[in-house]
Amino acid sequence: MELAGHAVTPRKRSAASGKSSQTLLILDFQMPGGSGLDVLRAIRPDHPNLHVLICTNYPYPQYREGCLALAQNFFLDKSSRFEKIPAILRELTGNFASLLL
Repeated sequence: MELAGHAVTPRKRSAASGKSSQTLLILDFQMPGGSGLDVLRAIRPDHPNLHVLICTNYPYPQYREGCLALAQNFFLDKSSRFEKIPAILRELTGNFASLLL
């Protein structure tokens, strides 16, 4: 697994989205100047197979539904499920490895 980059704002993330062949994007739902949904809306059309993990302290149903509508894969409440991230990454890297076989 390799870190392809990071961004603090949705605008910076969207501008960088075409610069690598990413397989996983981890987003915070609330970002300075926008939200993880803004990033998903901007990059999803060009990256339909990208796996997306949204982390949030705002696990409201309407936010989850908005993310699911954009075909994100995981929506985690940071305050109670943050420890699940390593297992999700292991699962995804295992799935990626099986695709290469």
